[in-house]
Amino acid sequence: FLCLGSHWGRIHILDHQGNNIQSKTLQAHTVAVNQISIDQKGDYIGSCSDDGKVFIYGLYSLDNNQNMSLGRLVKSIAIDPNYSKSGSSKKFITGDDKLVLYEKTFLSRMKLTVLCDAEGGV
Repeated sequence: FLCLGSHWGRIHILDHQGNNIQSKTLQAHTVAVNQISIDQKGDYIGSCSDDGKVFIYGLYSLDNNQNMSLGRLVKSIAIDPNYSKSGSSKKFITGDDKLVLYEKTFLSRMKLTVLCDAEGGV
């Protein structure tokens, strides 16, 4: 499948022939989608936008969905290739003026680790 982010904040999921799967159009953001990341199995899609939101959506399970507002422009996202594996810590990285690793810990809390902090975009 193929994922396309639109200027209007939607994520369209297309089949192998390019047909839009109507039940899988997501209104994830209020402004343009900056980047989309898909885990290795194709079970989870992550996206980010200048609206300051990070959205991780499970295509087959809603258990590990994330909808976070970071309060700043988010230019890039990468979710862990093993995000869908049970027992994984559900990690993803965002990039803007700093590179931040988010991982789910005990009791489903999010742990933040700043990997790089710089002036300007990372």
